[in-house]
Amino acid sequence: MSTAQVKNIILAILALLNAFLLVLVLADRVEERESRETAESAIVSVFRRNGITISEDVELTAETPAVVTVTRSQDTEYELVERLLGSSSAEPLGGNIWFYSGKNGQAQFRGTGEYDVVVTGGISGSDTAKSAKKVMNRLGMELDDSLTLVSGSTVTVTACWDGLPVYNAVTTFTFYGGEEAVASGTRVFDTVTSSSTDGVMSSYNALIRFLELVETEGYVCSEITSLSAGYIMSVSVSGESTLDPVWHVAADTVELYINAVTGRIETVD
Repeated sequence: MSTAQVKNIILAILALLNAFLLVLVLADRVEERESRETAESAIVSVFRRNGITISEDVELTAETPAVVTVTRSQDTEYELVERLLGSSSAEPLGGNIWFYSGKNGQAQFRGTGEYDVVVTGGISGSDTAKSAKKVMNRLGMELDDSLTLVSGSTVTVTACWDGLPVYNAVTTFTFYGGEEAVASGTRVFDTVTSSSTDGVMSSYNALIRFLELVETEGYVCSEITSLSAGYIMSVSVSGESTLDPVWHVAADTVELYINAVTGRIETVD
C-alpha cells in the first residue's frame, strides 16, 4: 500500500471520528434544550395554577451565580490608589484603616470595604457620570449599567462582580467643578479566595421560593415581570468578604431580593 493510500485512509478515519463527535454534541444539545423546555413549561404551569403569569420577557434559565469569597489586598489597594491620585504615601491608622495622600487628593480605606476619597485633580470633564465611572475604573471596580443622578453634581454608582450588581456596594460622588470630587461608599475587594455554586438556588428554585413567600407573607401579584441575579456583600473588619448570590424577582405589585443560599428576603436599599 502506497503512502498516499495510507494518508487517505487516515484522513477518512479522522473525518468519520469528527462526524461521530459532532453527532454526540448535537444530541446532547437537543437533550439539554428539551430538558430546559420541559422545566420552563412546568414552572409556567405551577404559577398559572396559582393565578400568576410569567412574562415572555423573563429569562427562566438565567445562569446560577456562585458564592464568592474575596479578600482585601493591601498591595493592590495601594496600586489602585496611585492610579487615581498619582504617586502616594500610605499611613496605617489602626483598626485595619489606611490613609493615602497623593498629588491629586487623599483617601481613606477601611477593612470593612468602606472608603472615602477626595480628588483634587486628574478627572477633568463636565460630565459627572463619566467622571464617576472614571474614578471607579481607576479604583478597579466593575460598574453596573445603572447610574442614579441625585442632583446636577451628585451621582450614585453600583459596583458589579462578574457582570452582576453588588447591591450594597454603592458609591456616592459629589463634584465641585471640573476636577474636584468627593466619593464615599463601599467597594468590592481585590483577591478571590474561593468560588462555588454548591447549595445555590437555580433560577427555577428561586421562582418556587418566590411563590412560597407570596403565599406565606400575603403578597398579592398577578404577573412576574423580571428575574435577574446579583450579590449582597458581607464583610468582616479583617478585610475578608463574602459575595452571597441573590435572585431579584419582580412582579407587577411586589419585588423581592431572595438570598440564593438561605432563601431569606434581603433588603438592598
